[in-house]
Amino acid sequence: MTDLRVIGAGLGRTGTTSLKTALELLDLGPCHHMSVAMKQPRGVVRLWERVAAGEEDALKIIFRGYRSTLDYPGCTHFATLLDWNDTAKVILTVRDSPGEWARSARSTIFSTSPLRKVLLKLLFCLPLTKLYYLQFIQQTSFSAHNTNPLDPDCDLETLYTNWNAHVKDTVPEDKLLVYNVKEGWEPLCRFLEVPVPGVEFPRLNDRREYKKSSVFERTNRLACLAVVAIILATIALGLSFGLYRK
Repeated sequence: MTDLRVIGAGLGRTGTTSLKTALELLDLGPCHHMSVAMKQPRGVVRLWERVAAGEEDALKIIFRGYRSTLDYPGCTHFATLLDWNDTAKVILTVRDSPGEWARSARSTIFSTSPLRKVLLKLLFCLPLTKLYYLQFIQQTSFSAHNTNPLDPDCDLETLYTNWNAHVKDTVPEDKLLVYNVKEGWEPLCRFLEVPVPGVEFPRLNDRREYKKSSVFERTNRLACLAVVAIILATIALGLSFGLYRK
């Protein structure tokens, strides 16, 4: 059993940042989210390693104190979290179409930039780096799709469609809201049985804003620093070898 009242089963890039803010305005926070996971200390990532190894009870520690969860990595564990919280409700956030979601995801969270792929492969081999832990959370989340969404050949439209169908097949109808954040407060508040607040529904994290976000910038900054470190280490090794040869 955890404290969760709202379980997000929708994938990243489906308005989860806006919905996170909305749920917290409705007093259903704190809300766990990929943006939260990326800032957590190493000890929490060790718990995700336990989850990846099959110790699902570690999720109870990870989500302790949270009243809601959205986005990766929590969305891939929606069924287990619902089993533990039979009074919780599930929200499946969606985009207007699979194609729209695929384009958004490919340009952000599932970017296949050749430079980014090379850097992340190098850095993932260095478990002492912070980026290793960020990437570990991502990779353990993505494994739920039984495919690699970072592969340029991965059909993201099919991945999205299959995931949404899986959620709908798993969650009882009376516990599930299929929701597009463009719908605003009314359907959300009706489903959660809470009053509609007297403020505008939050609209956050479009594609351009994502690329300015702290998570995106932090990943790029760490990657750049790591490249500099690798170059300096290579130079130092070369100099040491040269001195040794002398």
